[in-house]
Amino acid sequence: FSTATIAATLVATWIGGEDFFSHLAESYNNGLYFIWAGAIGYLVSFLLVGYLFAPRMGEFLGKLSIAEAMGSLYGKHVRIITAIAGFIGTSGIIAVQLNVAGLLFEYSLGLDKIYGIIVAGIIITLYSSLGGIKSVTFTDIIQLMTFCTIIPTLGFVVLNAVDSVDTLMNNLVTNPLFDYRKVFDFREPKSLYYLFLFCYIAIPAFNPAIFQRIAMAKNTTQVKYSFISAGFACFFIILIIYWISIILLFSRPDIVTPSEVGKHVIFDYSYIGLRGLTLAGIMAMVMSTADSYVNSTSVLIVHDFCKPLKISFIRNELNFSRLVSLFIGMFSMLLAMRSGS
Repeated sequence: FSTATIAATLVATWIGGEDFFSHLAESYNNGLYFIWAGAIGYLVSFLLVGYLFAPRMGEFLGKLSIAEAMGSLYGKHVRIITAIAGFIGTSGIIAVQLNVAGLLFEYSLGLDKIYGIIVAGIIITLYSSLGGIKSVTFTDIIQLMTFCTIIPTLGFVVLNAVDSVDTLMNNLVTNPLFDYRKVFDFREPKSLYYLFLFCYIAIPAFNPAIFQRIAMAKNTTQVKYSFISAGFACFFIILIIYWISIILLFSRPDIVTPSEVGKHVIFDYSYIGLRGLTLAGIMAMVMSTADSYVNSTSVLIVHDFCKPLKISFIRNELNFSRLVSLFIGMFSMLLAMRSGS
């Protein structure tokens, strides 16, 4: 894979459907407090991997999973524990994406959320299990192009709904949520809270899907530049989402429930054609994240849990991983339906 391909699939995997709704809601509710912690935290996280960790990861290139890498350092038992922990964590991540898919079905078709979870879960599970890493990677690129086109377009349309940019900027300066003197006064409890949130976000993540992208690289130089490029791409995409939230805050300050901010953006600021494209763009964010985690977790279970314990229902490891992908998808659907009920 080329550096651009790995960078693109990193961005597509990292930014999920829930990011659109959660970042909109949090930046609407907390202004600059959340914006600086989220945007700079993500950028620092990627740059730390690119500049600090990537040059030291040469021995792990070519490994199939994070559990295999851990096993090569600490032995079989740590490899198995890592596989179990990875499965638990990624099942939750997939379930969150399916919940967002259910919400989109509810918004667009008026159907109960559970039907969206089931439909999205079946589609994502099938093409993740049948296609493998190559199809997941290249569909990630298509999905990235989709939401990277839709989100800026939506931001432009929302900006056009504002009567005066000067009024918007004046409101921005006078709003206490955007007073940088208060935001960066870390003697205040709220400012200190978001400082710790920034530190948490900035911690580099090596979950199964992200590590899989590292292992796909030809050398550590490619890992470095992939993460640096992906970091700046994520930074600008998230800034656009924050910009939409800021405009909404000053044009519609009366939204009582911040969790409904995303719904207001989709239905109050989008005309019919754009509304459908926006829903499609968010669904692309959902699918690009969920399929990557289904694929990488199936490798964890087959290669790093079943294989060391000599558990095998099918001799062919590839077919076995496809079967496990179906199990992961169904398990995540059950989690999503339970949490969404």
